[in-house]
Amino acid sequence: MVQTEWPRQHKSTLSWQHLSAREADTGARWTVIWDTKRNAASDGRNAAVEKVEAAAVDRARHLLRMGFVVYEIRDPSGSIFLNEAELRARCGLQPDTQATLRIALPVNEETNLDGDQDDDLARAMIEVHGDHAASIARENARAAVTAGQMAAAKNWLHVVEIVQQRRPGVL
Repeated sequence: MVQTEWPRQHKSTLSWQHLSAREADTGARWTVIWDTKRNAASDGRNAAVEKVEAAAVDRARHLLRMGFVVYEIRDPSGSIFLNEAELRARCGLQPDTQATLRIALPVNEETNLDGDQDDDLARAMIEVHGDHAASIARENARAAVTAGQMAAAKNWLHVVEIVQQRRPGVL
């Protein structure tokens, strides 16, 4: 009688020698701030909580692949660990055009737009950003003030006024 050997099944690697030591739970949590669609208001955003950094990055990567907007990852202290652009770069994704598209003014301090240029800029902001045009122009004004460009900041505030006077549907 001929004996045939049965093919061996792969041995499981789940023996106690191969188990990794689990980290002690310190209670510190990483937070992924996300939403189903882009929203200018920061209230009402969703938060996913993870125990470790790697799990938070994986959760953010998963949410991005599902088509959701991930705004930031916060470390256990509450400070921003990765913002939206850094997270997309870390995950190997292209920057989100809706988040990064801004209409920039020249940074020359002597720049002073007349009324027609402000009106054209406000019209372009409304065309590109719709209901969020005023908040984006306000954000650009804040960035100009932070950079010490007061003339550009004043121009952006004037654009904010024009955008607020118009309704996004009426150009």
